[in-house]
Amino acid sequence: MKRSSFILSLIFGLFATTFILTACSSDDEESGNSLVGTWIVKSISEEDDLEFTSITFKSNGNVEYPGMESDYYMKWTTIGNTLRIDMGEGHPDDFIIGTYNINGNTLTYSYHWEDYDGKWVGENTYTMILERK
Repeated sequence: MKRSSFILSLIFGLFATTFILTACSSDDEESGNSLVGTWIVKSISEEDDLEFTSITFKSNGNVEYPGMESDYYMKWTTIGNTLRIDMGEGHPDDFIIGTYNINGNTLTYSYHWEDYDGKWVGENTYTMILERK
């Protein structure tokens, strides 16, 4: 009897530990606040020369847009509410960096341009508004 009580206690303890660890895992990557997915461009500051109608943030860090050349390099990363998109012909050359906010299905991104090698920093700040597809 003691042995079966011990085994039941051990099984219950393992089950409880598994449940607690699973319940505490981060759901941020799959939440509605995730950048992953396709976004339709609603507006971009007129002064910026980015020309695409939608942008897709892949879970592996890649970025794609319609008409993108196959050898064009685009990768995204975030730290907190800062989004950085590295880009260039075959390798990173420049990047845009700034803060983003997701409110429902709307993404607002205020950013500026910088040289990947640190040779220059753009003076202008641009705003892009996107809607989740």
